[in-house]
Amino acid sequence: MDSIIARFEFILGLFATHHIPRVVVCQAIHQSIYFMSANLFNRLIQRRSLCVPHVGFHIKMSLSILEAWLIGGQDVIGSVRYDSLSRWRTRWRTRSLARICSHYLEILTQAANVLMLATNYEFFKTPETIEEHFNRLTLAQVRQLITMYHSDHMVPQRLPERVRQAVAEACNNNPQSAYASVVVPEVLPLDKVVTNPASGSE
Repeated sequence: MDSIIARFEFILGLFATHHIPRVVVCQAIHQSIYFMSANLFNRLIQRRSLCVPHVGFHIKMSLSILEAWLIGGQDVIGSVRYDSLSRWRTRWRTRSLARICSHYLEILTQAANVLMLATNYEFFKTPETIEEHFNRLTLAQVRQLITMYHSDHMVPQRLPERVRQAVAEACNNNPQSAYASVVVPEVLPLDKVVTNPASGSE
């Protein structure tokens, strides 16, 4: 994660040097965060070797570091001084960027949660509990993660059969969601940029 943050700081420095307009800066950060989340999610959900608890733990730790950097106020871009941002820094970067980041990263965060909580039946016992805790994931994605899940040194307990059965039953009750594609698009359409995640507007 340190290398990713260093790259963000480098790019923001270039934007500052060349006085890139705000709308371009916004779009670049949106697209970068979205692509990173979608790309990592697609790799995770298609590789059984990654579907283990300790990978979920490391994903959550890394994302927390990124979010802390994004809400770091004046220090969010290190030593870079981007004067053209000063008029809107408080409104967009400091207050809203963390929510934007969380919105785009939430699918990856919830996938990590599935891996860390897979042995806890309480989170999967009904379609309602699955929706409550993993609402950014489709049933097909939850099922894929559960199917490929295997224990490791962090959580040596094997996946309870009743968890697998509960997820399978939820899928049987909602075939439209259950048979959707498990991968997500890795490029965010320009008209889908979230500018106010709290209100759901785009």
